[in-house]
Amino acid sequence: MEEKKEELKQPIPAEETKLEAPKAEAKPEEKAEKKEKAKEKKEDKKEIVLERIYNVPLLKAYKKPETKRGDYAVSLLRQFAARHMKSSEVKIDGKVNEVIKQRGNTHPPKLIKIKATKDKAGVTVVTLAQ
Repeated sequence: MEEKKEELKQPIPAEETKLEAPKAEAKPEEKAEKKEKAKEKKEDKKEIVLERIYNVPLLKAYKKPETKRGDYAVSLLRQFAARHMKSSEVKIDGKVNEVIKQRGNTHPPKLIKIKATKDKAGVTVVTLAQ
């Protein structure tokens, strides 16, 4: 019994506890090809087709209950961008969202100036106009 207890108390060597996964080595040529393809895809998506600056009225958000005004203002902005840029997919920049929610969800701005850009894939990106 005492021998078994002593065996259990002995620490396990670190070499035995580590499990090593086999490393798959990729060829440098394949890595270069993948990088080139990724760059081409990004360039195709980022190619700007249309860019406009708008003053978006968000006053309709004040017809909603106080707690839902900020969220509704964001959806109004999304609808406005989709309608004027003629695209179904609209992405709103985080800074625009911060400006809308700056005074809290209950008091969004009544007007916001944005820059809407549409890329070749038909995706509209809304950012702050400066």
